[in-house]
Amino acid sequence: MMKKICLFLSIFLSMFYASAAAAQNECVRDSLFPGVGNCGYDVSDYDLNMEWKQEGDLWYVEETITFLSEWDTDELSFDFIKGYEITSLKIDGDPAGYEQTENKLIVRHPGRGFAHDTAYKLYAVFHGKLQWEEYPLSDVENRDPEKGFCMFNEPHMSRHFYICNDHPKDRAAYHYSFTVPAGFTPAGVGRLTEIREGNTVTPVNGIPLERKQEEGPAEGTVTFTYEQEAESAPYLFAVCAEPFDLKQQILEDGKVQLDFVSRHLSDPENPVKDQWELYFDDDWKNMPEYAWEITKKQPEIIRALESYFGPYPYDDLGFILSGFDLGGALETQGRSILDALDFDDTVASHEIAHQWVGDLISLADWSDLWLKEGAAEYGAVLWEEYKSEHPEKYDDFIPYDEFMRQIYETVANGETGFYPLDNWAISELQSYYEESAYEVLDHDAAVRSISAFCQIPGDQIRLKNGEKIIGGHVRDTD
Repeated sequence: MMKKICLFLSIFLSMFYASAAAAQNECVRDSLFPGVGNCGYDVSDYDLNMEWKQEGDLWYVEETITFLSEWDTDELSFDFIKGYEITSLKIDGDPAGYEQTENKLIVRHPGRGFAHDTAYKLYAVFHGKLQWEEYPLSDVENRDPEKGFCMFNEPHMSRHFYICNDHPKDRAAYHYSFTVPAGFTPAGVGRLTEIREGNTVTPVNGIPLERKQEEGPAEGTVTFTYEQEAESAPYLFAVCAEPFDLKQQILEDGKVQLDFVSRHLSDPENPVKDQWELYFDDDWKNMPEYAWEITKKQPEIIRALESYFGPYPYDDLGFILSGFDLGGALETQGRSILDALDFDDTVASHEIAHQWVGDLISLADWSDLWLKEGAAEYGAVLWEEYKSEHPEKYDDFIPYDEFMRQIYETVANGETGFYPLDNWAISELQSYYEESAYEVLDHDAAVRSISAFCQIPGDQIRLKNGEKIIGGHVRDTD
């Protein structure tokens, strides 16, 4: 009997170890972006020293990645686009072997490999012209290095700037410095710990601070150092180089609010000025003041959402209000980016809601994008409801039921490529854009699509513009 038991155990254990070894090398790819992200390791920390040089639009990076190997393997893949010159690559101080494909850096540890459940450090130095090809910014084609730049990395554009495991499943801490030429401010996410201007070093970790762009040096460089201990997905990491004013304040609960507002918002030569005039008439001249008013609302937005989502998950908050048309806003962790065409308190509340759903709780697969976006849009609805409950302070709220109906109608239209617009908006857009870029469609087709998607009778659907709608995506017009 004992021999039978021992035989059974030996067979069972051999099967267990065999299955464990097989499972160790299983790689579940993202269903929407199977070429993004990598298996076999878990990153715990990115340590980055980054410098942007305006002349030539050059990018210099010294990087250390601390990671745990989850496999016994000879090589591991990292996300990194081809085009930069790598001048040093080491694993734990040893020269590493590597090869590059268009979007991958395949790293080998010659003679040693990578052992299961073992920690390693990858050290890399690289430089080159910033790689904007296929980068989905609205203004990339017209981008002017004289104006600066801003990262906008959702869903998998971090690989354009640093070596990483570019998927939300692998979150890590960030410790980094960012150096820019005088005349720019190196905005970023995380806790600002130090400002270096020439030979002057100023500790700023958790102290009140205000800095106007013109207060910086007239020549040389400016370096800001940050740390972000709370683990973050790569697409939620960002830096921006623009002529920013900044304000850092310590709130009553001890949290640090740091906001950056771009001087480009007051630039009459800004390429988006025509669109500001379309949306704001002559009020665009007050864009910086309007931006600072948005930053002041953050603590109250957070308090309003905490009653639904629980305590705000980070010690830092703030906004980077860019002067560029980035194509939207992004919930970069702890300090969201709002672009020149996408900031008001509704957008702000959406991005703040993401700090709970999308940042604290990240996606396992990009096909689940609707989970975080749905929750964030609901956060915006809750903020509008909060404003409606405080009419003594706010008179610009959208009633809860009306906002929810608008969302449903927009989703329904979005599924069929239709966005309802007021008559004035159609005429404005057709005078601003080429008319051929949009297709005017009939009312009945829109009602049928909304009815089917929302599962509501067609006679309950109200399109604001009457008999016509216009095809194509038009932001912030309805």
